[in-house]
Amino acid sequence: MDGQADERRTTRAGGVDRVLVCNPASGSGDHAEEIRARALEREFDVRETETAGDARRLAREAAADGASLVAVAGGDGTVNEVVHGLVDADALEAVDVAVIPTGTANLFARQLGIDDVDRGFDLLDQGRRRRIDVGFADDRPFVNTCLAGISAEANTSTPGELKRRLGPLAYVLTTLRLLPEYDGIPLRVTLEPGVPESETWRGDALLVLIGNAFRLPSVRRRDRPSTEDGLLEVTILEERPDPETLEEGRLSRLLEGDLTPVTRLEVSSLSIEGLEEEPVTFSLDGELVSATALEIDVRERCLSLYVESTTDAGELS
Repeated sequence: MDGQADERRTTRAGGVDRVLVCNPASGSGDHAEEIRARALEREFDVRETETAGDARRLAREAAADGASLVAVAGGDGTVNEVVHGLVDADALEAVDVAVIPTGTANLFARQLGIDDVDRGFDLLDQGRRRRIDVGFADDRPFVNTCLAGISAEANTSTPGELKRRLGPLAYVLTTLRLLPEYDGIPLRVTLEPGVPESETWRGDALLVLIGNAFRLPSVRRRDRPSTEDGLLEVTILEERPDPETLEEGRLSRLLEGDLTPVTRLEVSSLSIEGLEEEPVTFSLDGELVSATALEIDVRERCLSLYVESTTDAGELS
């Protein structure tokens, strides 16, 4: 029996109850030993990825093995793969998920107040879970964002070393560097397709941001957290802003449409269609997908996730 198999903690013959999927190459790439030790203390079966797609496969196998909890140590892309694996296994609503942020930006974890590895394990120990929404682009899940336009381009163009040194700031710097040269992509965006008199936007978009957990600054007050409202926030940046609009302190005015045309709406479904022959590059939680069109919707409160304690209705014991 190999070393990894020796470390497994089983709850019944042929099955495991708690699995941790670890991407040892995420972020600075120096966390694997610590993650493994802390996970084994909590009786997790630790399974490490070696290449792209492994986290999806390991999550699918964990569900098939009978796991009731799958923790994921990695960045946004690894979290996306784990959720995708649970979708593959038709186990999204049956398996709890915990996030141990070890990636470069960890945007999804930060949206949920999980700032570091210690906080991720603390939340596991507290045992508090919430059911959150998951977005779907065709059959592909995303928990944080679906992007098209310049932000998707920035995901492909940001050097790994820059991400390691600067974290989320690396994506911002790359976006600003690309902006003067970026002409946008011709798109048709239909909001609530299939609904009579549904609204359609058509034009050259510099940026399309569809947020599930992630939302841009807004004056709107929410009755429920954005991760549980059954809605996606759609932001379309229609024209290149003047460079001075990107100065510190003016971003909120830009996003509210005061300085350049911006469309901001909240919907439960939409479709995006490229108006040229070449497929459009989309980024789903940082994972790149090429498609000529996508049908996008949200499944409300379908994922049970370990997060901060709360008294809202979405909390599970």
